[in-house]
Amino acid sequence: MLLGLLVFPLNILRIETGAAVLFPIFSAKEIIPRVNHGVGLAVLVSFGFGLLFLAYRYRAHLARLVFGCGYLVVPILFITFPRMASDWLTNPRRSVGFEPASSLPQRDTSKDLRVVWAIFDELDEGLLFPDRPRTLAMPNFDRLRKEAIMVTNAYPPGWDTLNSIPLLLTGLPGRVDALYWDDIELKYDDFASTVRWSDVPNIFGEARALGYKTGLTGWFHVYCHVLGKNLDTCYRHSRPRFDYDHRFFVNIQMMTDRFFVMSRRSVFSHIDDFRRLQEAGRIQAANPDLGLVFVHLPVPHAPWIYDRVSEEIVDPQDDSPVGYIDNLALTDRAMGKLRSAMERTAIWDRSVYIVSADHSWRGRKKLDGRWDPRVPFLIHFPDGGHAELHHPMDTIITSRLISEILHGNITTTKAAESWINHESRQFVPNVEKLRPPAEPEAPRSPLLSRLEVLQ
Repeated sequence: MLLGLLVFPLNILRIETGAAVLFPIFSAKEIIPRVNHGVGLAVLVSFGFGLLFLAYRYRAHLARLVFGCGYLVVPILFITFPRMASDWLTNPRRSVGFEPASSLPQRDTSKDLRVVWAIFDELDEGLLFPDRPRTLAMPNFDRLRKEAIMVTNAYPPGWDTLNSIPLLLTGLPGRVDALYWDDIELKYDDFASTVRWSDVPNIFGEARALGYKTGLTGWFHVYCHVLGKNLDTCYRHSRPRFDYDHRFFVNIQMMTDRFFVMSRRSVFSHIDDFRRLQEAGRIQAANPDLGLVFVHLPVPHAPWIYDRVSEEIVDPQDDSPVGYIDNLALTDRAMGKLRSAMERTAIWDRSVYIVSADHSWRGRKKLDGRWDPRVPFLIHFPDGGHAELHHPMDTIITSRLISEILHGNITTTKAAESWINHESRQFVPNVEKLRPPAEPEAPRSPLLSRLEVLQ
């Protein structure tokens, strides 16, 4: 018990800071990398019994150490635990569904086009289509591209999720200026001062004003809290808030909270979040009452949780960038399941399906030495028309495109093609702002042979 009291906070600190090198004994992969689970379990059990023996042998010294630390921690607990309990019990951001803050008159939209907008986190256009390894099959994406508008040079409005998503949903160029635990402060190019994301008009508010119901499923951002007043239903993954706050003392308080709460930022929580988010997204996409659905799924973003050979979700054995290729196969399955959900409920024939990403894969240089900021952009209309557009396009115009669809101004592939051709020339992408911060060049030689096998 005393050992548990000592190890538990240390392990949480290791997970939260990512400093595995400081506490290597608490992670199986640092102890015995690249061995099978049976051997690993045997070593860990033996190691555990050894620790228990030492703890018993020196129990008096350990007890004094633990209780000494306890005296230092107790004052913090009186502040931290009540706040944590209140947040857990009363925080509406954890809700799977909720009533929007304001009610608007609804109209019959059962015969109107509806929009399902799917964002796959860190989905790379280059590896998805032109540079795809020959051994990677993406049947659902290949099927969709033949019956949709495909923009081959689409660029996101920001280089990361934090910046891109707010700009995509508001349709305004800008950047994140400050991050709070429950909101974001943005500096838009056309605004004189900064503004909270929750105060900026967005595509969901416009859809509800037109009489449509709206739904959102997503991860990373505090969607349900920030956008709740414009949503009829919302599902967000398990973490109830951001892990950082721009305000110094609030950030110190949050760090203290996390020290005493088991972190959800692990491979296992990523798998669990993906499964729950995928199911929630399928339910919303197939709901005929929702006129606008936004689904933001955490794949193919790391960690690598899929094995395309066995076609199973797995606990990854290493962090090799080759794992991104496996996660691409999982992304293909997830995208296809969203489509299948709509097809099974017979609303596919009046659904506009948009598939894109918040940013490309920032770690691609570790795989093949390339950097490509492009993201996929495909939009399918019920008429099943196909077109390929090669002019550079900033995906920030997606919200405006959806607005035209919901207003009834764009109802066909041809009309959408003409609109994109015109509007993409008004918003020329700034490619340089999408370049990730400089990183040291990673050794490429061990990966090149593996990449040759893939391609």
